[in-house]
Amino acid sequence: MAKKNAAPKSQEVELPSRDDLIALPYWALVAFAARVGRRLLPLVDHCWETRIPDDAKYLAKTGRLRAMRTCVRHTELAASKGAIVSEQKLYDAMDVVGVAASQAEYAADLARRKKGASAAELARRKGASQYAAGYAATVIRTAASLAFRRLKPDWNIEPGSIIHFTAEAGKAVGAAAAVNAAVRADFDRLRRLIDEKGWTDDTPVRPSVFGRLWPDGPPQGWPQG
Repeated sequence: MAKKNAAPKSQEVELPSRDDLIALPYWALVAFAARVGRRLLPLVDHCWETRIPDDAKYLAKTGRLRAMRTCVRHTELAASKGAIVSEQKLYDAMDVVGVAASQAEYAADLARRKKGASAAELARRKGASQYAAGYAATVIRTAASLAFRRLKPDWNIEPGSIIHFTAEAGKAVGAAAAVNAAVRADFDRLRRLIDEKGWTDDTPVRPSVFGRLWPDGPPQGWPQG
């Protein structure tokens, strides 16, 4: 029997659904995806597996972080201008990011990492946070792929993976509540602007419409960058 004076449990924030995302105008969806990638970007460097066997040192290849940053920035630029600024630069960065996403998970598997961590473990760079690097990279690559959707209609792009892997990244680093709340706030703000201003598929969307990445500050242990 519950205590009379017990405080009510706080409700978990529900992330936008796949249907919610595909209902967004074209560049609004790209802008939202880039925003999510921007928030997860620090996890790529901070959470990358370092316990790599000698016969798999290629998994520690440098250049991945630069490619991630390029991907995020050029996806943001595409959304803000309503066109991809440099198709080749974004495509090349996507290629590196795609490889990095699979290598990050493989490296964590080789190190026999668990797939669950707390915020304290993230701060100490231990636990399952290593898997978050791969999840973040997958989100970043998917965001860039969405920017190409008009130019590459034959590409098989799943917008729902943005939400799925963002949720997995949040859980992996013990910050699911904060990550989900920030993503939900971004979506709600974007949806409100779309309704108020009548944005269409051709309306460019700047990153600045979302405001600060973490209005109340990043969650405990979240890496800088």
